[in-house]
Amino acid sequence: DVSHMGEIEVTGAAAEEFLNHVLVNDVSRAGIGGATYSPMCLQDGGVLDDLIAYQLDKEEFLLCVNAANLVSDLSWLKDVSSDFECEVRDLSDQYGLLAVQGPRAELVLQKISEFDLTAIGRFRFVCETVGGVSVICSRTGYTGENGFELYCPLSETLGLAEAIMRFGESEGICLVGLGARDSLRLEAGYPLYGHEISQEISPLQAGLAWTVKWTKNDFLGKDALLREKEEGVKRKIIHFTLDDRRIAR
Repeated sequence: DVSHMGEIEVTGAAAEEFLNHVLVNDVSRAGIGGATYSPMCLQDGGVLDDLIAYQLDKEEFLLCVNAANLVSDLSWLKDVSSDFECEVRDLSDQYGLLAVQGPRAELVLQKISEFDLTAIGRFRFVCETVGGVSVICSRTGYTGENGFELYCPLSETLGLAEAIMRFGESEGICLVGLGARDSLRLEAGYPLYGHEISQEISPLQAGLAWTVKWTKNDFLGKDALLREKEEGVKRKIIHFTLDDRRIAR
């Protein structure tokens, strides 16, 4: 249950233009039904947050942001959006969010889904029905495994969770907390805000240079990141593996 995550709606004629201004990645590449992972940088290249932007329609996007950064993200986005023809709204209180992750995630969810889950590609989503509940079903697999994320009406979250557990029991499904999320994302080399990325750590330092689309006309932090790239990144994240079950300290 990751319902603590924040959901922010961005709508309007300039919604895409606005998001391409505040995010280092290019949301126009995904199109309707696509999801884009991106850091959101300040002018100095530091990361205000990292998020996933879902394009629901031509002029409608849903951002999933880190819970601890929701207030600062919302304030920042509203301030910057004043120069664009779009509206920013906090919808966090309306959404529940359940993540079904692991090798058998597709097998379990297919039992209660009225559509073909195999048709959802990586970083794609559909608006469909799962367990009798209308959901946004995405496939970002933020644990590094095969996985689905179900955005649903807050009031339907418990019933949907119980249905997933009931139909997944024969496949060995179990409830896990954020400690599992933390260890799994670390194994996959995925960043967690406040650790591998922060206002003091740029995307280039965090190994996220692939998210920075330099060909975009302009975006917040571009000049600082270009300067860092040209001068040479002074520090970088290094991933390593252990040869047994010890904890690296």
